[in-house]
Amino acid sequence: MSGRTARRRIARLVVPDEPGEAAAVSERSDLLAAEEPLGIRVGGRAVSLTMRTPGDDLDLAAGFLVSEGVVRSPGDIASITLCDGTRCGHAGHDEIGNVADVELRPGLTMEPALQRNFLTTSACGVCGKTSIAELFVQQTWDVSTDPV
Repeated sequence: MSGRTARRRIARLVVPDEPGEAAAVSERSDLLAAEEPLGIRVGGRAVSLTMRTPGDDLDLAAGFLVSEGVVRSPGDIASITLCDGTRCGHAGHDEIGNVADVELRPGLTMEPALQRNFLTTSACGVCGKTSIAELFVQQTWDVSTDPV
């Protein structure tokens, strides 16, 4: 896993005011926001792949599972580890820290219908659903009781 930013050489192109003049090009180093894939696995089984800016990956994986209705409370998650391709035993990744492996509490299983087999984003969660009915997950809390 790399950092949240990456230092890269960039070229600055200045377009001339007058036709026929040559454009000026200058190069310099700049910090750019990094983006890398994060695979989310539950019990070693691939669930989703999302693009993200590295950092807070454990929270991102936990939040994803909450938003998808896989877990309802922190106690539903036994552990979350970032795989490095050597200790986890999962094939198909060699980037350190780009796979979050989640173990659910004993007795809790993930419904097969919740697995996505394509790239997801860290957006609102509508993409990838096959019907409007799938947007409605059973809520743990009744938001109508919140006075705010």
